Amino acid sequence: MARTIIMADSTVDLPRSMLDDYGIIIIPLYVTLDGASLQDGVNITPEDMYAYIAKTNKIPKTSAATIVDFTTAFEPHIAAGNEIVYIGISEKISATVTQAQIAAKELSAQRIHVVDGRSLSTGTALSVLKASELAREGKSAAEIESRLMEFIPRVRTSFVLDTLTYLYYGGRCSAIQTVGAKLLKIKPRIDMIDGEMSPTEKYRGSISHAARQYTLSILKNVDRIDPERAFITYTQGTDASIIAAVREEVERVNHFKEIIETVAGCVITNHCGRDTIGLLYLER
Repeated sequence: MARTIIMADSTVDLPRSMLDDYGIIIIPLYVTLDGASLQDGVNITPEDMYAYIAKTNKIPKTSAATIVDFTTAFEPHIAAGNEIVYIGISEKISATVTQAQIAAKELSAQRIHVVDGRSLSTGTALSVLKASELAREGKSAAEIESRLMEFIPRVRTSFVLDTLTYLYYGGRCSAIQTVGAKLLKIKPRIDMIDGEMSPTEKYRGSISHAARQYTLSILKNVDRIDPERAFITYTQGTDASIIAAVREEVERVNHFKEIIETVAGCVITNHCGRDTIGLLYLER
């Protein structure tokens, strides 16, 4: 019996247990270390990246999944008579969605639906989980894509960082912004707005204090937030006190049915660095 297969890329930052439970297929992005192209979450971990940075004082480069990667992933399911919905990291910050669109046209554009998640990390994951739930209900790929067009604008993705250094080396901010933030001990908040990363707030003091203030600024309008689930997502090596500060405030409002903690993969970590944390959710 034909069914709808849900795919995403490795930047969704979902734990393997959830991917397996929902039957989500992941297409890895790439991290390059000294010319070696490695697949995010397959043959490289954030710990490997941190060790490389400490040894070389260089930030690795990242790149999109390739057309061949998508063709290889799509072909067996198309041959089996299934439909596919692929939801990817915002096309304004990665070429991954574009590569998926090219692969879809080469195979069967009618049965492969490529959706720009207009987000990253577990912001995209919110859309991926919604698509998976709809697929379980027996919805077609076209129906799922249509529902996602209404769902995605309600996704809220943001995070607070300890340093802008990683974003600077990744070309996401200027040297002046980076030096200014360091000198003034500013911890910036970054939001995904219209598919792009935009600084929205600045916090002074420790990252633990900043993370708490960031969380409070979100939760002051908790009545506008869908209570179904929220993600607390952070990079590998983030201090436990930072995670605890966010979790404490989220639990205090007693609003969410499900609070899921996840650790960011290599690509997200590469652009954010240690001690980065976000509260990601859906607006009503």
